[in-house]
Amino acid sequence: MNDDSFVVEPGIKDQEMRAAIKITFCILFLFFSCLQEDRVQPLKGNVTFSLVETDRINGRLGKTGDPAFVIISIQDNNGFKMDDIELILFSFGAGYLSEELELPAGTYELTYFVVYDTSGRAIYASPHVGSELAKFVTDSLPMKFTVNEDAQVIPQVLRVLEDDLPEFFGYASVSFEIIDRKEKVKKIVFRDLFIDEEVTTLFFEYKNEEVETVHWDLYFPSADINRSYSEVRFYSVAGKLDSIASSRFNGEPWNLSYEYNGEQLNKIESIRNENISTVTFLDYSDSNPIQIENLYGVYGIYEGLTYPRYTTFNFDANGNLTSQKHTDIQGFPNVVHERTATYSFELNPLRNLIKTPLPQALEHYDDLIFHFSTNLPSSSEANYPFVDPINNRIVFEYDKDDEGRIIRIRALSPPDNARYTLDISYY
Repeated sequence: MNDDSFVVEPGIKDQEMRAAIKITFCILFLFFSCLQEDRVQPLKGNVTFSLVETDRINGRLGKTGDPAFVIISIQDNNGFKMDDIELILFSFGAGYLSEELELPAGTYELTYFVVYDTSGRAIYASPHVGSELAKFVTDSLPMKFTVNEDAQVIPQVLRVLEDDLPEFFGYASVSFEIIDRKEKVKKIVFRDLFIDEEVTTLFFEYKNEEVETVHWDLYFPSADINRSYSEVRFYSVAGKLDSIASSRFNGEPWNLSYEYNGEQLNKIESIRNENISTVTFLDYSDSNPIQIENLYGVYGIYEGLTYPRYTTFNFDANGNLTSQKHTDIQGFPNVVHERTATYSFELNPLRNLIKTPLPQALEHYDDLIFHFSTNLPSSSEANYPFVDPINNRIVFEYDKDDEGRIIRIRALSPPDNARYTLDISYY
């Protein structure tokens, strides 16, 4: 080996080493860049919304319903906006708390906050800075909040009074009229699965946001029954239900008239088969009736039965009928019919919708659960001495459509025996 070859060989190795170091450095740079990129990717967190009411001294004070849901709008620092977000409100101690909203971590502004009751009527709102009503709060919208992992936002709200306009709150392009949530029930199909071929269908038509007409169809092919009738509802100038004129599937007339004491329903007079029975609402707790006389003068399904004279109700903080007791049954002074229920967080689309009973009896008058309660029941347990079995428990399952609306209520009597279904469709 000569001297030249001796000099050149180390030079080649040095170049190879430098190339290897350069490649290794690039690999390490890309690796740590990826780690850093993963590290700075935005995290997500959950935010909930509550509310605190602030007093005001002007305007006519009207009756305020219970908060049911809130509609909000938000935007981030980059101008990204989310409008008309609807969140369900749940009773939480003495206040209300919304369901969780998942957002990427960051800083946001709350730009719109209006609370509605179950009928879709605005009852509370947060005013914008510079608006006529902003003087009544110390923290107007827009309201900044930060989402890291979890956050809670508590804007100040004012009650929406009868003579308020949205612009008083700084909302120029919205209305405080009852909003169309696209959740008006159009049709209910009831199947008693003990007689699974017997189907009752109800079609609902609306006027001025209230049910005006209910068309009833009964189809029972094996008994050669296919009958229909219509129920027409009339309202007072104040918007209260005044009367119902209808017939029944046997063609006999059935009329109901309603009497109020202030805002509370006081009496319902039922006329059918030329007989008059009066349902009296004896006692209330806030807006909930807790003692009623002759309730089944309206809700009784069968003719000739002896119904209880008195019914007592208990409601939870959300307005759900948790228990009812029926007493003073003629000929059975010591018998008490009692039913209890638990509830889900799902809003009840049938509340106050069916005011006359279905021709088939929902098990143990479960129609009262759907009529009175804010949320949908999870379970119902009846202790009726004349029913076999005496303790009869029903659990409820629900199916939803792509918009999150309840489209089927399935009642099961453990172990998973179907009792009845209610299929619901919407406008």
